[in-house]
Amino acid sequence: MVGEDTRLWRQVAHEAARRPRQVDNHLDVRGVAVEVAHVPRLAAGLAARQTASLEWAMLPFRCCADITPASCARAKMPGGSSREMAMRKWLFAGFFATILSGPAAAWWDGGHMQIAAIAYDQLTPTARAKADALIRLNPQYASWVAGVPAGDAAQVAFVRASTWADDIKTPELGHTEAGDTPGNPEAGRNIGYYDNLMHKYWHFKDIGFSTDGTPVEDADPVNALTEIQALTQGLSPASGLPDDVRSYDLVWLLHLVGDAHQPLHATARFSHAQQHGDQGGNLAKVIPASGETIALHAYWDRLLGGYTTPAGAIRDALEDKNTKLPPADSALAGVSDPSVWFDESQRLAQNVAYADPVLSCTQACELDRAYETKARQTARAQAALAGARLAHLINEALK
Repeated sequence: MVGEDTRLWRQVAHEAARRPRQVDNHLDVRGVAVEVAHVPRLAAGLAARQTASLEWAMLPFRCCADITPASCARAKMPGGSSREMAMRKWLFAGFFATILSGPAAAWWDGGHMQIAAIAYDQLTPTARAKADALIRLNPQYASWVAGVPAGDAAQVAFVRASTWADDIKTPELGHTEAGDTPGNPEAGRNIGYYDNLMHKYWHFKDIGFSTDGTPVEDADPVNALTEIQALTQGLSPASGLPDDVRSYDLVWLLHLVGDAHQPLHATARFSHAQQHGDQGGNLAKVIPASGETIALHAYWDRLLGGYTTPAGAIRDALEDKNTKLPPADSALAGVSDPSVWFDESQRLAQNVAYADPVLSCTQACELDRAYETKARQTARAQAALAGARLAHLINEALK
């Protein structure tokens, strides 16, 4: 059994790069399709050695008998009197932080979708209707709302759209990184869904710092800040751009505003050991209380949760009293200049993300309780702020 489990975990890890979303009798973990029949054994293996939790959801709902009778009793099977698909099961997911802890791209799905859920909740009726119409133009829209009740489809699609900018990093959606560099003349182009470049450098702006006198390199000329500014202009009807391009702009903004509030998307630490920077903490290793060794960047990315569903993110951000995000500071929420957002995040990175024990470590360092508590509080406050600012941006652009 142990050998078979190991083989299965490796298969799941390999499939993570492909990130298929939802298929009939499979569950989805950041796009890893895991057969429902394997879930009990996988859950048992994780529960024995991991501490982080992840909400699983099945869409469409089938084969629930392979999970637990209790879970099955809470759901309506196909052909029943209801189309309800509310069955969810909590499983442990620290494993994915270990096997998928290479260079990270952004808040993990849970974080981005919680930020989008906050934003959608704060849109004006006019802006919401216009945003809904633009989201429907995304090529993946049909898959986002498959099996979702009509009354929930718009909110679910908006929330799910916030992860599209990460989805296109996989070849299945037809995008490439060949020749795609921030120095490319087409790096900042805004041509809509015809653009097949991944634009990975759009996700961050490294405002570097050093504590040992190492020279700091400039940020890339095309970065998250330049693109938030450009895409915000494009989103406005006054830009004259066609709706399919404005849809592209909106979907990217749902993601990039979240990235701007992840402190490690706003900086890189330069040192004698890493003279070209640590890639926003991707080259720094930490050991949290859960025991695994992961990149500092990945640790921060997962603070808002792992790879969940839109319904799970909406509940976590807005409904569950134990997880809902705090209200954003009203004065800070009104700050609309994205350059200020990056300056704030860069300061938080220096003062919180790179605080001791990280600051003093030369190898993988164990995080203490004080660090982890402060990190989680900071991440939640930043997510709430990102959601409020994203709503303000969209309300202004689509008023």
